Amino acid sequence: MTKVPHKDAESINKALLTMFRSVPKEVVLSITLDHGAEFLQLADIRDDLNVTIYWPDPYSPE
Repeated sequence: MTKVPHKDAESINKALLTMFRSVPKEVVLSITLDHGAEFLQLADIRDDLNVTIYWPDPYSPE
């Protein structure tokens, strides 16, 4: 977990890359996110970390 200066896609992407680059690649195979606008531009994250990104069904508790 890390604190970001702004709740926007650029800040979130930068924080996620910094966090996940600090752990072995074998540890992070996928990321599951909510439907916030700050998570809509994750192509760089997916490509750089070589992970699968999942979004749960809207309004689903699972």
